[in-house]
Amino acid sequence: MEKLMTMKVFWLTMVLGVASANGKKTACQLDKKEAGALCSLAKALEATYKIAEKYDEHSLKEASENMTRLKNNFDQSKRALLETLDELEKNNTYYTIEERMLLGVVVVEVARENENLYRSFEEAGTHFREHWNKAKTALKKALGKGEGSSVNCNETMSAFSHFIRCHVTGGRNRTSPDTTSTLGTVCEGQDYTQHLREGTGDAILEIPLEVAWRRWGGLRGEQESSKRPACPSTTVLENSIFLATLHMKDLAEVAQRTEAARNQSVVSLAFLTALRKGVERRENIEKITQDIREVVLPGVFTTVKTNRQTTEDGRTTVILERRVQVAEMKLATIFQHYFEGSRNTTQSLNLWVSVLVCLSVVAVVEIALRHKTNGPAEYNTTTAQQHPVEELSKFCVDGGTHDGGNTSEAHPKQEAVHTHREAILSRGFPCPHPLCKKTQASPEEVEKHIRDDHLNWEKPGVDEMRLLCPFCLANCDSYKIMIAHMKDGHWDEKDNYLDSAGMKCRYCEESFRSYGGVQRHIKEHHQGEPALDDDMVVQSMQFKCLQCEKTLPSNEKQRVHMRDHRKPTRAEDYHDETDQQ
Repeated sequence: MEKLMTMKVFWLTMVLGVASANGKKTACQLDKKEAGALCSLAKALEATYKIAEKYDEHSLKEASENMTRLKNNFDQSKRALLETLDELEKNNTYYTIEERMLLGVVVVEVARENENLYRSFEEAGTHFREHWNKAKTALKKALGKGEGSSVNCNETMSAFSHFIRCHVTGGRNRTSPDTTSTLGTVCEGQDYTQHLREGTGDAILEIPLEVAWRRWGGLRGEQESSKRPACPSTTVLENSIFLATLHMKDLAEVAQRTEAARNQSVVSLAFLTALRKGVERRENIEKITQDIREVVLPGVFTTVKTNRQTTEDGRTTVILERRVQVAEMKLATIFQHYFEGSRNTTQSLNLWVSVLVCLSVVAVVEIALRHKTNGPAEYNTTTAQQHPVEELSKFCVDGGTHDGGNTSEAHPKQEAVHTHREAILSRGFPCPHPLCKKTQASPEEVEKHIRDDHLNWEKPGVDEMRLLCPFCLANCDSYKIMIAHMKDGHWDEKDNYLDSAGMKCRYCEESFRSYGGVQRHIKEHHQGEPALDDDMVVQSMQFKCLQCEKTLPSNEKQRVHMRDHRKPTRAEDYHDETDQQ
């Protein structure tokens, strides 16, 4: 009896299960709006997949080829410009020492900026490939690409095309779900194009997918739970669409980064090309600056041509001619900064020359007035110190009287003029280099000193002298930053350099002002001794405490360490600490 009851319950359960399954299959018929929203969502998925392929073709492959050719053309233009500067350096024509220094520094800055752009593009390309693979996998899974054509409508829907083919009443017969037709055939006649037009607009390319997905969810949520058709679970499908949307967003963002890096690289090449052409035409700095400003001015269009490498048949063709709208460019400000610094230095020198000329004019006027009023007089050292301008006439003018034709004319003494000239020249002409305190007897000697000590690129330590702090070896990006760094950390209240044990020769303990000075000293005076490489020299440039001989890596840490020595301590604490040691 119990077995009979068990069999009845089993068969009743099976019948109810089959009826429930058939009921679900019938109950999950979607209305016209829902069918249109589903078909528009499917079309958005297919369009997104094609967009991802275009991203891969244009934003990665084509952009990568363009970046490679842009970098090659940039390097060629850079080498040509440096060769021209070397030629001008040998002939010492057209440009002053300061202007040649300016041009050399600008080339280094532009090259470093372009190298950073190239590295940024490579990093963005790596991220692009990761998001592209994940987005492609999610889209294929959502669309059911690569799966068989047979569909079991009672199973969990893992592909969007399966769900539509099972539960959308469409196709050519428009009477029942068509599980054998393609997705396009099922959606034929559905008003899904309207949904696409509403969601596309001019937005980013992945937005229509989000809009279509939200519309479908909204239509499903409008019905009450008791009246909502009971369709199979679409959790796997929803997860695939969600992941595809996220990765497409990331893909679009990375594509914008690769495009921005390529555009900036185009402008870098245009910047360097304008600079090279200006130097080759021997134009002045003002004209070169104006040409560069026109090339990289925000809002203008820049056209750059790059050449394909020679093909197998020997022909060379132009493959890139881009017109890029520049939204933001730092290279123009880089050049302008150095140009203004050079101009300020020149203006400062011109100011001193003007002051000397004015003093000379005043002296001549005073000489004439005193000679006319009081006649010649002896030079008074005490009075000259109190009134240097008034007594200058007595120092420079010989005695003499004008008494008709029998008097001697007043002329400057030869010895006095010579002494006066020596007094002026004894002041010297300082080197404009921010780390160099040397003075020369004439402007020509200053130019020779700069050419020999600061522009000789083969000389050890020249590059380090320009942008490396001579006290703590901090690498600075520009002269302005280096000077600010030195004033903050290495100058005392009287604007003097703080003494440092960091720049000493390892052989003889002689102190120097810079890393380049140490290298030159070793090369000149310790040639026969065991050679030291750059790393050993740098490691030897440490800062030692003058009280405990402790070695510290920087001047700042040395100052902090010295504060510990200045802290007041009790005698018994000192002895206890000594005993513990």
